[in-house]
Amino acid sequence: MSKSTRTAAAPALFAALAAAGAVTAGSATAAPGLPDLSISADRGTCTVTVTNLGPVTAINSAVFTQNFGGRTSPSEDIAPGASRQVRYLDCTGFPSITYAYDTNGDSNRLNNVTFL
Repeated sequence: MSKSTRTAAAPALFAALAAAGAVTAGSATAAPGLPDLSISADRGTCTVTVTNLGPVTAINSAVFTQNFGGRTSPSEDIAPGASRQVRYLDCTGFPSITYAYDTNGDSNRLNNVTFL
């Protein structure tokens, strides 16, 4: 079958599958949502604040920093709109990449990274 024959046959195949119920338009219901962790750092107090901007709880959220050879905070859940602070004993010297993560996804991973 040539490429032009396949291209011409595609709409007919799609119509047949739709008529048979194999292809549907999808559900109109909204997705359940994801958490949206946002992280900020205060080098003056060596504190990182993680806020859940999303509509659902962030499960097992934790903060990882490259300082001190790599440290991960204990994990905990963060409810929608709630914040959590993690304090480090020392954050002097060069800034270190620090990021927040959770185990049930994130709708915007671009705001999960900061420097401490």
